[in-house]
Amino acid sequence: MNRVIRHALTGSALGSAMLLMGSPAQAACVANAASYDCAVGTTTTNDTTGTNPTDRNGPFTAATVPIGINIPVGATVNGFGLAATEIGVGVEDVTITNNGLVQVNAGNTPTAGGNGALDVTVTGASDLIYLGAGDVLNLGNGSGLNLDTAGTGSITATVGGSVTAANGTAINIEQSGTAGNVTVVTTAGETISATGGDGIEAEIFNAANAGTVNVTNNATITGGGVDGIDAFSNGTGGVTVVNNGAIGTAGSRFGSGIEAELVNPLATGNVSVTGSGAVFATGSGISLIQAGTGTATINYTGAVNTSAGNAITATGTTGAMTVTTGAVTAVGGDAIDTTTTTGAQTITLGGNVTSDQIGVDANTTTGNVTVNVNGGNLTATGNAIDIGTTSGNMTVTIAATRTVSGNIGILSSGTGTLTVNNNGTLTAGASGDAIFTSGDNATTVNNNAGATLNGDVDLSNLVDTVNNRGTWNSAAGSRFLDGADVLTNFSTGVINLDGTIDFGAGADTFANNAGGVINITASSTLAGLETFTQNGRINFSAATTLTGPAIPFVNGITGFIDTAGAATIAGFTSMTNNGTIDLAGATFTVPAGTFTNSTTGLIIADEGATTITGQTSFVNNGVLDLLDGVRNDALTINSNYSGAGRLQVDVDGTASDLLLINGTAAGATAIDVNVIGLGVFDPDGILVVDATGASTNAFVMGDEFNSNPLINFDVNQIGNDYFLVTLLDPETAFIPLAATGLVREMWYQSADEVTAHMLAPRWNDGISFFAHIYGSKDKSGQTDEQLVNGVVYDADNNIETDRWGIQGGVAYGFGPARIGITGGYENADAEGDGNFEASGFNIGLYGVYGGLTGFHAEAMFKYDDYNVEFDGVFDENDVDGSSTGFDIAAGYRFPIGIVPSLDVFAGVSHVWSDLDDVSQWGFDYEYDDFTSTRGRLGIRGNFGGIFNPYLSATLLHEFDGDADVTIRQGLFFDDISSTGKATWGRLEGGLAGGTGTYGLQLAGWVDVGDITGAGLRLGFAWGGAREVAPPPPPPPPPPPPPPPPPATQTCPDGSVILATEACPPPPPPPPPPPEPERG
Repeated sequence: MNRVIRHALTGSALGSAMLLMGSPAQAACVANAASYDCAVGTTTTNDTTGTNPTDRNGPFTAATVPIGINIPVGATVNGFGLAATEIGVGVEDVTITNNGLVQVNAGNTPTAGGNGALDVTVTGASDLIYLGAGDVLNLGNGSGLNLDTAGTGSITATVGGSVTAANGTAINIEQSGTAGNVTVVTTAGETISATGGDGIEAEIFNAANAGTVNVTNNATITGGGVDGIDAFSNGTGGVTVVNNGAIGTAGSRFGSGIEAELVNPLATGNVSVTGSGAVFATGSGISLIQAGTGTATINYTGAVNTSAGNAITATGTTGAMTVTTGAVTAVGGDAIDTTTTTGAQTITLGGNVTSDQIGVDANTTTGNVTVNVNGGNLTATGNAIDIGTTSGNMTVTIAATRTVSGNIGILSSGTGTLTVNNNGTLTAGASGDAIFTSGDNATTVNNNAGATLNGDVDLSNLVDTVNNRGTWNSAAGSRFLDGADVLTNFSTGVINLDGTIDFGAGADTFANNAGGVINITASSTLAGLETFTQNGRINFSAATTLTGPAIPFVNGITGFIDTAGAATIAGFTSMTNNGTIDLAGATFTVPAGTFTNSTTGLIIADEGATTITGQTSFVNNGVLDLLDGVRNDALTINSNYSGAGRLQVDVDGTASDLLLINGTAAGATAIDVNVIGLGVFDPDGILVVDATGASTNAFVMGDEFNSNPLINFDVNQIGNDYFLVTLLDPETAFIPLAATGLVREMWYQSADEVTAHMLAPRWNDGISFFAHIYGSKDKSGQTDEQLVNGVVYDADNNIETDRWGIQGGVAYGFGPARIGITGGYENADAEGDGNFEASGFNIGLYGVYGGLTGFHAEAMFKYDDYNVEFDGVFDENDVDGSSTGFDIAAGYRFPIGIVPSLDVFAGVSHVWSDLDDVSQWGFDYEYDDFTSTRGRLGIRGNFGGIFNPYLSATLLHEFDGDADVTIRQGLFFDDISSTGKATWGRLEGGLAGGTGTYGLQLAGWVDVGDITGAGLRLGFAWGGAREVAPPPPPPPPPPPPPPPPPATQTCPDGSVILATEACPPPPPPPPPPPEPERG
């Protein structure tokens, strides 16, 4: 850095605008009235001042017209270069236009007029302007381009060529007057090379100067000198540096990359450093000093790399400070180091920032500090972010996908508040904390969704708040110290806890909200905590302990606790589960108090042998779930047990999951059973609860899942233990037995149609036919007691059957007798406890004897073959059955008139039936052949005529209709039977058809009694010769006329006799009376 004011005050004042310059050695430079123009060619100078042709430095007088120095393209001034020094105080502008080459040859050291290869000094109000694309090279000793003024004019250097100083500053611009700006602009593609000094040095020295220093570098600055750019002001104006060119290289670094300094405490100007060029420095990469009250701004997107110092240093006072970076690498210093008094600081990292010391070191007395990690990651060997303020607020925001890591992730000091908004990853070193407050900084940490906080927090003695919606890996131990601290793990939050969280004194709160997760990766302690709310999930690694304060532990209704092995909850006074606890096959140790599993609580113990211990008593009003589809679980309760909840177990065959109670059992816990496989009929029982202490009716039967519908479970207490007994379900297990009622009736269904036809009085000679279609609905069966393996069941064999069919026959009649063949189709659909449908065909023989009146007799033999299809519980059973039977009947038709009759009849049927075996749900039902003997007695009124209407009443009785079925499962078997005995009456009326060759048969009936129902029949009978009655006898002949009466006479005695007869003689006189007796 060169801040020496150079003036050449030699020679005498000239009265005209006359410029005295060194004369060319080989080519001519012509002095004109207002300019000095060098011709194309080479001019070699000496290190002298004067008017000789070889003088390097020529003084000139002040003038009122602009002065120009022109070095055109093709012109070269070498040797000791070129200098011009103004004598006196002028107001003219001095413009140097260099499109050629000005050079100090190697080995030369210019002194006349300054040490620069091109060195111009003015005074007064003159503006000094440099233009052109020419190069300036000092290959000897000294600067390259030196422009300075002690007056009030401005210096503007627009450097279009390259500038080299082998042993000095390449571009040195100095303003030491009380006014005037300094502006330097270089050109892209050119090189500014300085080995022993600065690349660009632009300076204002006078404290009264309100001018500004502006440096815009677009060239490449090389050489590894002192400073790449030094923009300095002791005035009150601003300092601006824009660097878009590279400064140094990794192998050739400057001492400092960019220095922008406003050192006057009375300055009001702003200081700014911006740009995109890479900076390689040994010491400070970018150094900004704002001693005044203006703002301080670094907005640098280029890479900054230092090997032995701070990469970016900014010092301010009361003005706002803004630092925005690109990639930053610091070795031997901080990546970013900022200081203000009361000015607010905003630091934004736009690229990757690394340091072997502190990443961001930001301090202020009373100002606010904001650090934003947006465009890259921050990595530090020391503290990643070290910020402090006496009373301001501190805010650190880490953007999503960005990482911040250091020995301490964030260190705060002072008494200001601290807010950390982590959306990325914040990581502490092995011996540090993720967040550490060394002062009284009330801290709020927002670890947001998707973010990761790696490390502990060590917070203040004030009210601290941690809101975790991301992942917090608490590595060893966190401290909240005093104050009413609040830690909330929200729905997306995950806390991996493997140490102690010390909440210190104060009314502290820790809430694990619904959806939040706490992973106990190692034994951990919650110390100094007053309120713990658990509505989220807690996962215990194997052999871990969570120790809490002396308050109740309540697992909320949305809470979930999962253990991967042995786990312990200690320190709390009691435990209540309103949510879910999923236990591994190990020991779960709980606080020494009452463990209450509430009505909403669920404890899952489905991973083998599990023990709950530590409690003084266990109350289960919720669910103990051992269900996992495999019967291999055992839950041990090491205390007395009571409750009105549920126990859910898997049962496989004759074994069950097991609840062991090392104590007494009370209450009424319902046992829910999940049946694996088909289940086993086991009335002896399966051990499900083993209690060591006294117990009375503490467990009852609950629900059944996936159970065999043919069996029911029940709970039986033996001693203090409880067994699951399996019994037959009376509503389903006896359905195949009810099917025997359907089978028994199949033969009678079609036989009734043949009987109805035979019973109608008729006399057909020759061939005759009949055909019926019918339908009916009836209810039959009854509830029987079934004794199976010593247990009595009420078996409901009642069925309601819809029947229909077609029945017909053909017969040959001769006199009063007929014989025929019958056949038909029958269908019956029955519903009861089970559903089944039977359908099939029949064929048979029948014979009839009798006329319209008098004795009659009927006989029938028939075979039925049918299929029975089960629905519902016994679905997919499709079995065959058959029935063979005969019927005989006789009666007498009492004549009433000639045709009508009153028929009194009786009959009996006997049927043999069989049905294929049925198998379902592991049970086999084997049907024995069963028989039916049924009698009937009836009276029928036949009213004759062409339709022969009739009414009948029949009393029917089943004498022997029992059916035996063997039920079998594995080694178990027993016999069950259905009772077919029944008595019922049938009232029937209709048209029996005429007694001749044709007849409509239409009838309806109702059944009352043990069997109830109703039916309709429609049919016809035709064929054969009608029976003819004998003709009546002829009437008797009329009697002959009577003969005439004979002649009579009257006798003396008065009698009248025939005239041919003699009157009788008169009677003799009466005898005398007898003589009276004598005595």
